[in-house]
Amino acid sequence: MLHNIEAKVYAAAVGTGTGAIVAAFITWILGVTVWGAGFDATSATDAIAAVPGPVVGVIGLAITVGGSFLGGYAADHTTRPDLEQQPPTLDTVAGVDA
Repeated sequence: MLHNIEAKVYAAAVGTGTGAIVAAFITWILGVTVWGAGFDATSATDAIAAVPGPVVGVIGLAITVGGSFLGGYAADHTTRPDLEQQPPTLDTVAGVDA
């Protein structure tokens, strides 16, 4: 079953996961720099909580969708010989039944 999944799907999933991690990091950075939470490890939860919910939502949406798009766009298509079309022949172009 997994062999039928195109490489672009895997790349988009990895891009989404990476985007979620990057979005959490950006949220933490904003909590520290803009909303004045502590920079140390014990204040990490407070820094993320300091960022308003709508800002977290916009950051999460933009970064995860962007990561998914970039991952899927950058990956090559998986070759599927069963889906490749044969080039047209003279008979098929002329409409002649063989």
